[in-house]
Amino acid sequence: MKKTLLPILFLFMVNQSYSQRIAYIVTTQNDTISNLTLKNSFVFKNSLLMNLQEKLIVENQEGVQKTYLPSDLKSFMLYYDGEKIQYESIDNKVFGILMYTDKIKLVKINTRNYFIYAFTRPNNGKTSYMEGKGLSRRITLNVITREMGDCPSTIKKVEDDILKVHYEEGVIELVKDYEANCLK
Repeated sequence: MKKTLLPILFLFMVNQSYSQRIAYIVTTQNDTISNLTLKNSFVFKNSLLMNLQEKLIVENQEGVQKTYLPSDLKSFMLYYDGEKIQYESIDNKVFGILMYTDKIKLVKINTRNYFIYAFTRPNNGKTSYMEGKGLSRRITLNVITREMGDCPSTIKKVEDDILKVHYEEGVIELVKDYEANCLK
């Protein structure tokens, strides 16, 4: 009895220790709501972050639960183990983790096999999706050319290996270069 009770108790304690606070949510009507508790329950961080891409379940101070879909919110931010994580709604279909913002907002969508990096151009509203595959989450030149074909200078830097699109830092540098050289 003692051997089965201990793992169950440990799992319950771990699950409870990951009860996180939502700093705020921004609805599609630009209303900001705060003082919410996250009710999506997963033991592991990656499972939680992937689940939050589909829907957000929160509870207010009165104990009322509400589920938000990407079509209901513009963004939300939560604290996870002291880290601020901000999600943005992408085309009202999925929430993505905000990686970079200036003129362009770059977000990351995590799938089981690869990342999708999405950014929306401020001048025409077109959203581009670039798949980062492999261990380094590398985006291929073909994908960059497809999504950034309107920016030959950025593509040339990738071809000449001046811009290395390895890992998340490389993706951010790619978007920064595109933003600096091709957005007016």
